[in-house]
Amino acid sequence: MRLVRPVSLFSLLIALGAPAAVHAAEPAKTPAIYAKASDIPVDVFFRRAEFSRMSISPDGNRLAALRPINGRNNIVVIDFLAGKSNVITNFKDADVSDFEWVSNDRLYLRAADMQEASGAIVLKGAYAVDADGKNVRDLLFPLERATQREARRNSIQLQSTNISFRILSRTFDGSGDVIAEIFGRSLNYADVYRYNTKTGEHKLMTVDTPGNVVQWLLDRNQVPRIAVRQEERTDPNRARALTMWHRNGDGEKWEMIGKTADASSQGNVIPLAFDYDNKTLYVASNLDSDRRAIFRYDIAERKIGEKLLAHPLIDLNGGLLFMLNKWSTC
Repeated sequence: MRLVRPVSLFSLLIALGAPAAVHAAEPAKTPAIYAKASDIPVDVFFRRAEFSRMSISPDGNRLAALRPINGRNNIVVIDFLAGKSNVITNFKDADVSDFEWVSNDRLYLRAADMQEASGAIVLKGAYAVDADGKNVRDLLFPLERATQREARRNSIQLQSTNISFRILSRTFDGSGDVIAEIFGRSLNYADVYRYNTKTGEHKLMTVDTPGNVVQWLLDRNQVPRIAVRQEERTDPNRARALTMWHRNGDGEKWEMIGKTADASSQGNVIPLAFDYDNKTLYVASNLDSDRRAIFRYDIAERKIGEKLLAHPLIDLNGGLLFMLNKWSTC
């Protein structure tokens, strides 16, 4: 496991939270026009894009994107209604590696060193922040108390690069809470929590689990219904087996509905999503090919069902979009 010191929250607060640090985004430069290919400087081919990873807020009123600032990828938020843009992160020794909207006016982001010589993406911090750069919360260890957080910031000990917070779903009740996988009761296996990214208030949703879970899947009512469990190693020369577990609803009994020899074996099943009926389960599998395809999974029969989509050259590992009770891939 690689260990690094997280980004200082103090420096992030200066960059994000202080009014003076919320800067208007610099205007984009007018692109140069070249007469022929040989006129293009080599550095143009390696230059970071002016804007990348663009994402619209759930209400459609804002656009967040990555933009190179200080030689690093930082987040700029464009407010369509106000007609202005703000840079809300100002990292100088890390990049925003990924981000997503938590609500209409709040984002979750992870910071990493994207210039690491080894090519590895080294996590350096995880935070939630309002779209105007205020109300920053450190989420590297999301369940720690304020006293624990202060002790960690002042400690000279290095921190783990484990991603201990993964959003499974937004909530749609106006609370701004999220449903997230969090390493709470274990350092190696996640539980599901309802979590408020502003206050840190949280509720454990998986008091009863099938054990060592490495992946959770919610149904359409935001109830954890599928769990992928990692089994104990039985052969030192093989990867650990994975089993898939299901329950009919909150508080119901967990039952194993699938098993693979290891994570890369033929017929390995990756649960993707429930359909709107909360009964139909979609999975990715390499059941009859060296490429993963999208299948229905028969929970009652505990086996893969109809193949829905396949590609001869690439694996289909997810990316399902559900619209008007129909799904497509992206």
